[in-house]
Amino acid sequence: YRGTTDLYIVEENRPIRAIGNAPRQGIGSLTSAVRLGPVWHVATQQDARTFRIFALEANGPRLVGEYRDVPFGRVGAPVLVRSTRGESLGIWMRSAHWYVFPIDPRTGASDAGIEIPARALARLPRVCGEDEEGFLLEGRLGLEPYVDFPGNEGEISARAVEGRFIATPYGVCVQSLAAQADRAIRTTPARSTSASARAETVPLVLTDRAEGGRRFEFRCQ
Repeated sequence: YRGTTDLYIVEENRPIRAIGNAPRQGIGSLTSAVRLGPVWHVATQQDARTFRIFALEANGPRLVGEYRDVPFGRVGAPVLVRSTRGESLGIWMRSAHWYVFPIDPRTGASDAGIEIPARALARLPRVCGEDEEGFLLEGRLGLEPYVDFPGNEGEISARAVEGRFIATPYGVCVQSLAAQADRAIRTTPARSTSASARAETVPLVLTDRAEGGRRFEFRCQ
């Protein structure tokens, strides 16, 4: 007897969609997924260095492209991402530097990669504008940054910092940050007296590790 592996697409206010026996249709171990318009696209790992992208269309999965010799960075497997306008796909690879390779969702053709050097990630990137265009990147930072909480020294520290960034051919910007408190927060954090404009800061949501998991919002600059 041989078992089967089915893939399910579950979305709010939509019927559940099943893709039966996904491996027999070429869909291996899923690493990431994004949605372009009504169509979900998934990235699968076939072996240690082969990366496939499928479009889960109404009439069945369609192979967008297969990419060999895709290196795995220190942070993990390559991640499938999308453009902010929802028109393009990208393969995001993370090591000391970040690389994003644009992918045509119809032909699977790849374009010249965008490189975000480590020095651009060594400090907080500029704040994204409202209509910023590029590739949306969400995940852990390669190197754990130090976050200073003025007025709360010794009381609050952060770990497992994640971010929401936009990568463009001209650099990278940040939309928001999230992190976990390194220890339980015993007192209510002090408010900063900084007069910096909110438009020049980035929201950081810090989750308390104590029971209850309270969340506190800070502004970073």
